[in-house]
Amino acid sequence: MNSDQLRLLFPDAGDAGLREFAIAPIEQRRILVGGEIRDWAGPTKDVLSPVMVRDDDGRLMQVRLGSHPFGNVDSALVALDAAVAAYDNGRGVWPTMRVSDRIAAMQKFLARMSARRAEIARLIMWEIGKTLSESEKEFDRTIDYIRQTIEALRNLDNANSQFEIVDGTVGLIRRTPLGVVLCMGPYNYPLNETFATLIPALIMGNSVVFKPPRNGVLLFEPLLNALCEAFPPGVINFAYGDGAEIVPALLSTGKVNVLTLIGSSRVADHLKKLHPKANRLRAVLGLDAKNAAIIMPDADIALAARECLAGALSFNGQRCTALKMLLIHRDVAEAFIAEFLRLLGDLKIGMPWTPGISLTPLPGTGKVRQMTELLDDAVANGAEVLNAGGGMVEGTLFYPAVVYPVTSAMRLYREEQFGPLVPIMSFADLDVALDYVAASEHGQQVSPVCPRSRHDRPHGRFAGQSGVPGEYQLSVSAWARCLPVHRKEGLGRRHAVGHRCTAFVFNSFDGGDEIHATSARNPQCHCRRSPLELHPHRLHSLILNNTRVVRSAGGLRSASMGTRCWFQSSVCT
Repeated sequence: MNSDQLRLLFPDAGDAGLREFAIAPIEQRRILVGGEIRDWAGPTKDVLSPVMVRDDDGRLMQVRLGSHPFGNVDSALVALDAAVAAYDNGRGVWPTMRVSDRIAAMQKFLARMSARRAEIARLIMWEIGKTLSESEKEFDRTIDYIRQTIEALRNLDNANSQFEIVDGTVGLIRRTPLGVVLCMGPYNYPLNETFATLIPALIMGNSVVFKPPRNGVLLFEPLLNALCEAFPPGVINFAYGDGAEIVPALLSTGKVNVLTLIGSSRVADHLKKLHPKANRLRAVLGLDAKNAAIIMPDADIALAARECLAGALSFNGQRCTALKMLLIHRDVAEAFIAEFLRLLGDLKIGMPWTPGISLTPLPGTGKVRQMTELLDDAVANGAEVLNAGGGMVEGTLFYPAVVYPVTSAMRLYREEQFGPLVPIMSFADLDVALDYVAASEHGQQVSPVCPRSRHDRPHGRFAGQSGVPGEYQLSVSAWARCLPVHRKEGLGRRHAVGHRCTAFVFNSFDGGDEIHATSARNPQCHCRRSPLELHPHRLHSLILNNTRVVRSAGGLRSASMGTRCWFQSSVCT
């Protein structure tokens, strides 16, 4: 793959696929604030697609999709004041509404949203470069997630209608909202991940100020009328503009009760400090990850390479659950890399509407520059690009690069690339791999790849037999130092803190479909699901809430945003 070949993957103005999947530009001049869809007379910002088009001279230009309002601090504060008024210290119409009525409002919104599937899925494709099939799956996952959230709240409300006896005290527990929620979602799953916090915040009775993600703003425009019609005035309010300008201003007022953010830990730490009452600010955060796969010498190399490829490069590696470091035992490093490169060569790169495409343009030229800088740093410090054409750039296309050997001298060793770079390092002693995971600043997941059968089970600290033929699980005591813990908080009044652990569950590759999870809080959790499903639309989580397990097809969050919060272990392999 060379530069000219990459360039020719972009369509020209007469391309049949471009004409078939083109959308009319959306010049959004509406904002939803205080229960009204108001005309916007202020400045706007152009929206450019990752897709580029070749002109007659071969030059590449990003497709313009339209524009959206680009507000400032003053307009953001208007949205915040509307949310504060709607909540009214818990006395507003929405927070005092019966659960059944809030569910009815959410079902009304769900029906209107479902009718816009084709339009919204195509906007996801054009705005962030996700394939059309994956964009449609993101929409469908979101619809399923909303249904699950509704059902979880209905079950929770039914359970709360019963009296409980705790230490001799008889009581009736009711969940109540927390207040005003500032909601910010990520660009890589702008609909699904955003709604994973927005929907629970709404249905629990909170009011919301919503700041759309940097990439993926226009896809919410078709939902403005549905949101306005389904919920009381001021329950949800949009704030547009430069996040670095308006978000600190919103938090510094002290009127925000809950911050929900899916992004970097650096940004989260900075924002939390801006609140004048930081200890009262609840934070629901999904942060960085440097997820590692550990390939043992007796693993099934062919299957491990195939699944690691999917884990590392699905949606160009732009997933928080993506594999971002491959740790390979040196006895099988050569064989694994050869198989990985062979499979990588079969992946197709091109435009997101083309059937069979796996690799698509990155969100913008800034993302391409970031990947190039990380790759250049690794090469300058002794690494090699193993695949032909790896790191080749043309416009917004970046051909994946497999980088080996990665060492601690390189940024790729610890920095989350969030893109199509695959760093590999080898180890001879398992402690090296364990220490890498244990020293991580982040707390997502680790994906150990182990033997096929019980008779080939590794000994010592690495694994313990699960009791199911052909399946194994990590020993919690042996891996305790590999499980960083993050504090998490739910969106209900009776505050509780959950723990978010890295994955400590894995299976052999015998095709079984029962995963056995073990945790310090819940030693007997089960979830029927095939192992090694790393694709974002297939990855499931076990939500450990005391002794209950909720399987959430929507991703890494429980559908129940109650006060007991999330106790979750992400099942990966």
